[in-house]
Amino acid sequence: KKSGTMGFEQYALSQLNRWNISKEGIEKWIPFFEGWALYCNTPPTVSTSGKRLPALNSANYLHHYNEFSALYENGQFQSAISSDQPTFRGLVVLINTRKENLDSLANKMSIGLGCHRVVRDINAISEVDMIGSMHRNRGGILCVANITDGVKNVRLFAKTFKNAIYIVMVGCSQNEIEASFVHSESVGSNRKEVLKTIGISNAWRKCKCNFVAEIPMNATSEVGMTEEEDYVASVMKKLKESSDSFQTDTRPGMFVFFPAIPGSGKSSLCHNLTTDALGIKSRKLIVREGDKTKGKFYPTIEKDILDSPSSVFVADKNVPPASWSSVSNICSNYRSMAVAVLPSDTEDYRIEISHDDSTQVSRSCVFPFQLHYLAICMYRVLQRAPGSHNGKLDSATEFACMVVVKFYCLYRNVSNSKVSENIHKMGKSRNAILRVPFFREGQLPDLPMDLKQVLDEAVNLQVLNDLNMLAVNDETMKQMEVKLRSHLAEHSNFLVGLTAAEDYSRQSFLDQFSNKIASLGDVHEGARENALRVNSQQSKSKKIMDMRQVKIASLDVSQTDVHRIMNELAKEYFSVEEFLQMRTSDYINDDDAKRSARFIQATHCTFAHCSGLSQEEMHSTFDHLIGMQLEICVTSLLFNDLIAALEVSIPLTVSDDSHTSTPQPCNRFPHITVWCGQNIQAWQSNLLPKQVKANQANKVELKKPISLRGKFSFWYEE
Repeated sequence: KKSGTMGFEQYALSQLNRWNISKEGIEKWIPFFEGWALYCNTPPTVSTSGKRLPALNSANYLHHYNEFSALYENGQFQSAISSDQPTFRGLVVLINTRKENLDSLANKMSIGLGCHRVVRDINAISEVDMIGSMHRNRGGILCVANITDGVKNVRLFAKTFKNAIYIVMVGCSQNEIEASFVHSESVGSNRKEVLKTIGISNAWRKCKCNFVAEIPMNATSEVGMTEEEDYVASVMKKLKESSDSFQTDTRPGMFVFFPAIPGSGKSSLCHNLTTDALGIKSRKLIVREGDKTKGKFYPTIEKDILDSPSSVFVADKNVPPASWSSVSNICSNYRSMAVAVLPSDTEDYRIEISHDDSTQVSRSCVFPFQLHYLAICMYRVLQRAPGSHNGKLDSATEFACMVVVKFYCLYRNVSNSKVSENIHKMGKSRNAILRVPFFREGQLPDLPMDLKQVLDEAVNLQVLNDLNMLAVNDETMKQMEVKLRSHLAEHSNFLVGLTAAEDYSRQSFLDQFSNKIASLGDVHEGARENALRVNSQQSKSKKIMDMRQVKIASLDVSQTDVHRIMNELAKEYFSVEEFLQMRTSDYINDDDAKRSARFIQATHCTFAHCSGLSQEEMHSTFDHLIGMQLEICVTSLLFNDLIAALEVSIPLTVSDDSHTSTPQPCNRFPHITVWCGQNIQAWQSNLLPKQVKANQANKVELKKPISLRGKFSFWYEE
């Protein structure tokens, strides 16, 4: 867990999410809590009015809260993003023989410059702080320091950040230093100390930085000072002019991550990602593989993101729920859009966790991935050559399968709906989910019973171990590992046949990824504002359109073409001919006549429903396809006395553009509902495949698929 300023910000964000505060509410309050955290990190000893402040603790915090509120209202401790005022960037170091003398001056200059925070320990400033101080979305830092402290640290930073460092020496002339020792009770008039301090003051003056300024101590009071003699105002003007010369990127960035388990194929998706392949024009692309990153992953990559906050960052590692707060924290701090990459065709899997001990009560657990997904991921890990994996998880790993099971169990009691909900709550931006095909298209067959049984046993064992309900020793783990490997090997051909082609999955990922990057835009704030003014009418029109709630993303097909196909099937199959002849009177009934048997007039194939995808996901996945044509193939007809539907096969690319991949329908049974019986709704056609297996429906498989052309569209809520 994080501590200090970052820890408090993370805690505040998690509490607001826990209380179900709206996105707008979070965006309003998080900057305030961030400011309070920064204030508490280095609380002042003197208020802006010149009064002494007590130590910050539980008994005296209200004194500091009142002081903080006044400072916050004046623009201090506020993120530069929320301020319309010019914000200083860089590090200003105020030097005096006693830094306590500088509290009032520091407050005044910090407010005047619009600094993000005031620091009272020069040695506490880190490289990350320096990088952040140069960006408008973090803001500058003002630090007060004793003349005898910190020159070594500043010299170290000057090697990299020379132009972002400003040194302001207050009351540091030789006469003023000597006078300060005369009045000092602790040091007295020790000549050696005086000479040492004068020597260190010269070391400060020789520091490589943007500039060194001198202000007499008596000039800080402003009493009786003329405009020409106002050294403080002159130095502040110079600081602002120099800071304004920095050219920094104010665009939001993107953080792409994989809530997945080992063997899911994330490294294949991330392999050889380039700016050209993704259509990135003026952003930096950063791909970091978790197994190759030294040290703790998130603190390490934070420096990369802070150095280039508008970058597109790809975290090539498994990111289970326990790490989502780290992702959210990074996205919150650097205004990044969180983009999760998930398999497009996963379903919740529920299992009853039980123990041989009759005193233990069984419990139900839900996971966002079905057992097919777990089995394939384990099988893929076992296909890795010994010693070939950077994370040392391959066929030579003693408990390779159980390691994958352990990752799977990290998602215990996190359903698909919870995954989506948590992702959209991350950070402060509008986030997105890219859904990439994992399984081949069509109905997913049931797992062989023996394979399902051993997978259930493995998950059951791991959950019991995680919940400390069972002490699992190495021998038990070895036995389970052997069983898993044996069953996976026995059903290897079955598992291989379940997965989508790697090239197809990768192309789908690249297409969605590049579209999402394009949605960020490559325009800086000034140019963006100008473009908005020029295109105000278009902007208003788009806002009106965006206000409409998308119900489904659909491929609309001609009812005439559907009936033509049905008539062709009737000529070849007696069961279809009989089905149609018994329902000739249903042609006159309207789609809306739900209580009557009817042939569907607005024939279509549903690709996504608002119950399964957010509005953001709907638009990010399908916006670029609306109006485009797609040629699909009818492969079979499924029907009974209640409902009938044509099963269809979806090609890899759209008809209008062979370079644009087609997202697969979220429904595992891609189909076009043809007819509904009395009081039957169209969605019930999803039940037909299971009804066929249970001999409750008929299936006519076409000898040769029939082509059918449709056009993508959105259907909106009325």
